[in-house]
Parts: sequence; C-alpha cells; structure tokens
Amino acid sequence: MKKFLIIITAVLFVNLTANGQNLFIIGEKSYPSTEAITLESNSDSGYELNVFIAKHSTEGLIGVSTKSVLGEEFSGKLIIYLEDGNVLICTKSDASEKVDDRAIALYKLSGDQLDKLKTSDINTVKYSKTWLSEQTYSASNNGIETSTLISDFFKIN
Repeated sequence: MKKFLIIITAVLFVNLTANGQNLFIIGEKSYPSTEAITLESNSDSGYELNVFIAKHSTEGLIGVSTKSVLGEEFSGKLIIYLEDGNVLICTKSDASEKVDDRAIALYKLSGDQLDKLKTSDINTVKYSKTWLSEQTYSASNNGIETSTLISDFFKIN
C-alpha cells in the first residue's frame, strides 16, 4: 500500500509539474499563471519586481509583486516596455493589496496587449507604489525570454 501511495504521489507531482500550473493569488481569488518572471530593480533603493502572466477564462491578466517595507501598495498605471519598441499601458489595477510584506496587484490585458506580449520580450516595467506619497520605480529584464514563456502558457492552458 505504501508503494502504491508513493507512485500515485509521484504521478500527481509529475502531472502538476509538466503542466506548469502556478497560481497568482490576490484577495479571495486565484488565477492560473506563469512562474514568476523576476525583473531587476533599476533603483538602488528599489526591490526586484515579480511579474506573472495569468488568465481568467480567455482573458489575459498581469500580476505584479514586490517587497513592501513600509506598507506601500501599487497605485496608478503599469507601463510595460517591450523589446520591439511597443509600449503597453494598463491604466488601473483591478485589485491591489499588501500581504506578508509584499505589495501585490492585478491588471487586465487587452487581447492586443496579450498578442504583443506573446511576440516580444518584456524589456522594462514601470510602476508606482503609494504610502505617504506616490513613488515611481522601474525594473528590467535580464535575458528572460518572456514571449516564449507567455506563448507556451496560453498554448498549454
């Protein structure tokens, strides 16, 4: 019986790993997502930015997460600069919160924005966080092929 349970556990683990199933969790909702795409801060006083491409039904979403020392939360728009020169602007987050010393936010992507993310890598993301005042930060990609990751995620899921 013990051997059987080990085999079943191994099969389930392989299936979950093979499907690359991750979840972006915010508020009382969770969305299937890519693994974190970690972008490096361009500020000496900034923190790395984790980007997640998620989906709800056929809708594309982008989740972001970064360290929040003083209780800052994401505010305003998210600007995504792509390698091919396109600039994607997500004007307002659908959800934003602070959990476990991390600021987390979720933005909707239009179909056109999602298509562009599938064909060109993310270069830089600019975002704002607010506590007592609004501060703007940016974080850049250091060689992660985000377009391939995003295309593959939408083919599998």
